Amino acid sequence: FYMETAWFWPGNWPATKGESGVVKPHSHEFDEAIAYIGTDPQDPYNLCGEVELWIDGKKNVIDRSFIAFIPAGTVHGPLTMLRIERPIFHFTAGMGKKYRR
Repeated sequence: FYMETAWFWPGNWPATKGESGVVKPHSHEFDEAIAYIGTDPQDPYNLCGEVELWIDGKKNVIDRSFIAFIPAGTVHGPLTMLRIERPIFHFTAGMGKKYRR
């Protein structure tokens, strides 16, 4: 089992990040959960930003808090933060023995 977490903070995003802020297309030999959670206590479903997440060649632009289930072998990415207005909490989790991108 693996899990990683990160916080994304408002600012001049993505202009200040360039290519370093983009997760390239990839797949895993295990199922994965990818989550982005907004931090507005009055509206927890509001992501207060936008994430572009490609899954199996389909572009998804998401502006609500979400958890995406990615089945093993499914190509996902690129993943890009398009806009951040308030802090956004992020985590990924999976049953892999070792995480590889």
